[in-house]
Formats: sequence, structure tokens, C-alpha cells
Amino acid sequence: MLGFEFAPRIADLADKRMYVPGKPGEWPNLGPLIGGPLNIKLMEQQFDEVMRLTASIKQGGDRPESDAGRRSRLSSRGETR
Repeated sequence: MLGFEFAPRIADLADKRMYVPGKPGEWPNLGPLIGGPLNIKLMEQQFDEVMRLTASIKQGGDRPESDAGRRSRLSSRGETR
């Protein structure tokens, strides 16, 4: 999507929940891993920040793992930047 190849290694995948586009029933092979549908409105709200982070990574500024951790902590508390 943004010019990056992304192949995450997810530790303990069986203990995680994935969120999918559309209805979870449309993904029968992933059934046990699905936590629900994607929150498209939240994705739209965060899009500008994702683009800012992408540009920063391409320029060699931010380290994605440190920003992702901060974002995850903010999100879990219901905060945004």
C-alpha cells in the first residue's frame, strides 16, 4: 500500500485476535483468530498520522517499532495524539 513490504512475525498468534474487513463469517479459515470486524471509522481518523509516520520512516526519521509501541499504549487507554 505505501511502498513497503510487510511480513510481520507475530509471536503467540493463537493467543491474538485479528480484525478483518467485512463480516467475520466471510473468513471461515481464520474463524478462531478473528476478534471482529475492522473499525473503518477509526482507521479513517488515524490515516493522516499513518501517512506522517510513513513519510518519516522513508526519510529515516522515526523508528517504526518505537512509534508503534507508543501508539499501542495510547490506543489501549483510549487516547489519541
